[in-house]
Amino acid sequence: MSSPGWLKPLIEATSDLDGEALSQFRPPDSGGRHSAVLILFGEQDERPDVLLIERAPDMRSHAGQPAFPGGAVDPEDRGPVEAALRE
Repeated sequence: MSSPGWLKPLIEATSDLDGEALSQFRPPDSGGRHSAVLILFGEQDERPDVLLIERAPDMRSHAGQPAFPGGAVDPEDRGPVEAALRE
């Protein structure tokens, strides 16, 4: 399956991007947890679309904000990809 034409410029522009450059936040030196985020692109009515969720209003941080789905990698997950898809 090939990528849609509207997504190709993004793929080309980010093909050599180091993932570390995408975040100003670094993992803690100790503790923390492994987690994963899903950025799902799609098409609806032949137009680009991206999946966002609304965070629950009672969360401790970023309550009610739009976000990409994601969360902690659980022990039964086979890795971050499976965790992101599960979330």
